[in-house]
Amino acid sequence: MDAPTAVGTGLAVLGSRDVLLKLLGPTADYLGNEVKTFVQKCNVNLDNVFQKAVKKLGTDIEESGTVNSRVLKHVMDEGRFCEDDLTAEYYGGILASSRSSSGRDDRGVAIIALMKGLSVYQIRFHYIAYTICRDLFRGQIRNLADHAEVENLRFYVPTRVFSHAMGFTDAEDRGAILVHNLFGLHRHDLIDNFTSGDSGYLETKGRSIPEAGVIMQPTMQGAELYLWAMGLKGASGTELLTAELPSVLEAV
Repeated sequence: MDAPTAVGTGLAVLGSRDVLLKLLGPTADYLGNEVKTFVQKCNVNLDNVFQKAVKKLGTDIEESGTVNSRVLKHVMDEGRFCEDDLTAEYYGGILASSRSSSGRDDRGVAIIALMKGLSVYQIRFHYIAYTICRDLFRGQIRNLADHAEVENLRFYVPTRVFSHAMGFTDAEDRGAILVHNLFGLHRHDLIDNFTSGDSGYLETKGRSIPEAGVIMQPTMQGAELYLWAMGLKGASGTELLTAELPSVLEAV
């Protein structure tokens, strides 16, 4: 049997020859006998990523297209071990965004490499921050490559809002994770010009803030990751505030 027909039942995408071919195009051939291994191990994690990719594509999946084989390889490597649902959304979005008529577009490889350097905490923080940024400034025409313009997109979020949205348990050190998120995302150029602390500290930075919180601004690379995670094909990051997104995740 060829690769797609070798798939067993119980997996919504890997178990369907037609859907798998629509999603990946000829690149599906690269799955080969590995599909049997996925089925034997009940690899619901990877199938979950594929389901999210299919959902993000919507009716576009009926159009001819293929996913670059290098992108598929990295999604397979990471997706099979992806148990965090939001992280799966990101990989599914990158897979959907990588579909092109020629299969040449392999920008997803670089974006996945960036993803591999992030923890689930940082991915969730990134999603929260950019969703808030987009909601606050949607419709504004800003050049995210222009530092002066991006400074006008600097925004504040109370620490309690982030803590709630992060879904912390009592066993997790919220302060340490906040530091991990802020400095980690800044190191990867996913946020910029950030500061955090109580209202007194923020006031010393020239901000009259009623409670502890975080102030930051977006970056082009952070916007690019967000848009690819949402499934926006060909996104550069400049479209953060203006594009209609093909998928919007429910609030975390």
